[in-house]
Amino acid sequence: MKNGMDNRKSLLHPVKQMFFLFLVICLGFLTACSGQTTQEEPTPTPIPTPVIPTKPTYKVVRGDVEQFLKFTGRIVPEDEQELFFGVGGRVDEILVQQGDEVKAGQLLAVLESGNREFDLKRSQIFLEMAQLSLQSTLLQLPKNTKAYTETIALKEKEVELAQLNLDELNKAVADSRIVSPIDGVIRSLTLRDGAVAEPFEPVIVVADLSNLEVSGDVGGDSMTQLAEGMEVAITPVVLEGDSLTGKIYSLPYPYGSGSKDALDQSLRIKVDKDLVAEGYEVGDLVEVVVMLEMSDDVLWLPPQAIRTFEGRKFVVVKDGDGQRRVDVRTGLQSDDRVEIVEGVEEGQVILAP
Repeated sequence: MKNGMDNRKSLLHPVKQMFFLFLVICLGFLTACSGQTTQEEPTPTPIPTPVIPTKPTYKVVRGDVEQFLKFTGRIVPEDEQELFFGVGGRVDEILVQQGDEVKAGQLLAVLESGNREFDLKRSQIFLEMAQLSLQSTLLQLPKNTKAYTETIALKEKEVELAQLNLDELNKAVADSRIVSPIDGVIRSLTLRDGAVAEPFEPVIVVADLSNLEVSGDVGGDSMTQLAEGMEVAITPVVLEGDSLTGKIYSLPYPYGSGSKDALDQSLRIKVDKDLVAEGYEVGDLVEVVVMLEMSDDVLWLPPQAIRTFEGRKFVVVKDGDGQRRVDVRTGLQSDDRVEIVEGVEEGQVILAP
């Protein structure tokens, strides 16, 4: 009997081991599943609270309001002249090149003359003959006679006619030549040997580069604000250098006493210092500033502080924790300041639109 019991116990022991192993595996599986389902979710990023921008404010202050006119000018020679032939013809000889220095009275270019030189010599001889004939008649005819008076008058007309013919030929010769009127430099030359030149068409530009000035174009609307004699400030655009001062000495017609040429509407400025000595060259750009008007010791606000509605100008004044609208009357205005004639007081805070 005892052996039977022992055999049963020996059979039950492996079963218990297998059951215990099964329980361990189930518990491990459940633990793994529980770990997956209980994983913590990431904390969401909070949405920032939007920042409400505050409007800028401006304070009514006292100071000067200056109105300026600014424009770009260019350095040019004081004396620059366009030269041309007075008659048309074929170019016979060009005696200079661009960049050459020349003297006043120097011959620069000549047209083909044909027989003009012979005609000129012939005209000179005719004049001399007419003058000799007049002198001979004066010596030979008795005075105080009608024949004397009429003959002398005729001889004088012959001299006058010969002189007129000579002057005409001299002008034709002069018109067929270009002579420099000044000491200077050939700035431009558009002639070619053998080419046909048209009368009064500029073909050579000569300039005195030892004396420079400023030329500027500002347009008719702005030109009406200027006057000859106004002082200006001049600042180089590219070069390094201090500001210079000068005066407007010429405005184009009808704004001043300058050029009446519709193609030349530039004003001219004489600078107080020698531009050559200051390092400027022809063609350099400068900024020109002209003060047109000034109101000193007045109340002012920046332009962006002033509002406009249906022709009415007003500002919004900060009044304690509130605000109120106030109509204003403005005066002189510059790029960054507007004169306030009435409507606000110094120190008041203005809210921007």
